[in-house]
Amino acid sequence: MSLRSGPAKVSGTSGFSEGPQDPRILSEVQRFPDSVSLSFTYKVSDKLYESLRRRIRGGVVCGVAARVMDAHGRVLLVRQTSERGWSTRWMTPGGGVEPDEPLSDAVEREIWEEAGVRVTRLRLWKALQNRYLPFNGSAPPVSFPMFQYTALWKSGRPHSNVPDEIGEVRWFLRLPAEMEFRDDWLRPPARRLR
Repeated sequence: MSLRSGPAKVSGTSGFSEGPQDPRILSEVQRFPDSVSLSFTYKVSDKLYESLRRRIRGGVVCGVAARVMDAHGRVLLVRQTSERGWSTRWMTPGGGVEPDEPLSDAVEREIWEEAGVRVTRLRLWKALQNRYLPFNGSAPPVSFPMFQYTALWKSGRPHSNVPDEIGEVRWFLRLPAEMEFRDDWLRPPARRLR
C-alpha cells in the first residue's frame, strides 16, 4: 500500500501503550475477557490527522467498528466517500463514540447509520490503542482507542443512511485486497487479556 492511499501501520505491540482514560473502555474490556488488547501506530493523511484531533477535542474519546457476518459467511463492508479523509478502500462499518454513549450502543448505531442493518450477537474481539501521526510534519501523535467487534446480521437490506459519508455498502464472500485494516481482521488475536 502506498503511504498516500490510507493509514500505514508503522509499529505494533501487544497491550495498551497507555492506560484507558475513559471508564467505558475498561468496563467493555472486562465484559469480554476473551478479547485481546493491542497497540498500533499509523501514519495518516494530514486531513485525517486533523479530523481525529477535532473529534477528540469535541468529546469523542474512542472509536468502534464491527465485522458483520451473515448466515452465508459473507462480511458486510462499506466504502467511505473521498471527502471523509480516509481512503476510499473498503472497511468495516464504524465510527466515533459520542460522549456518555455505551460502546455497544455506539457500534450498533454506527452499523445502522453506515450499513443500514441491525445486528445480533455483538462481541468485542479486539481493543486497540491506536496512535496516529501525520505523513507530513512533526506533530505529536494522537491516541485514539478503537474497539473491533464481531456481530451477526439480524435484519435490513444493506444501504447507507449517511450518503455524504458512505458511498457504497456491499456483502463480500472474501475480504477484498483493497480493504483498510485488512490484516487486523485476518490475524488471530496475539494476546488474551487477563
